[in-house]
Amino acid sequence: MYIDEVAQASAALKKLLADTGPVMVLTGAGISTDSGIPAYRDDKCAWKSAPPMQHREYMSSNQARQRYWARSLHGWPTLYDAKPNAAHASICINAA
Repeated sequence: MYIDEVAQASAALKKLLADTGPVMVLTGAGISTDSGIPAYRDDKCAWKSAPPMQHREYMSSNQARQRYWARSLHGWPTLYDAKPNAAHASICINAA
């Protein structure tokens, strides 16, 4: 099937979701940047700051764990205050 218009694509997707049952939508982290949650990478996929701590580093020392939780505490207000954006709403509307 060839679909050349957004309206046709949207209708086809809605029908597929309705006919299929529960669906999980896996997106990239960038979907939330319009909600005020900063991206970890720039447009060339380079880290904007230090990459997230890996489990091995977290378990390696008390100092690493303290840094992890301090960083989490610092970023929490941004996550707490974030609201769903148009992309999130579109997923919900198309899934209903």
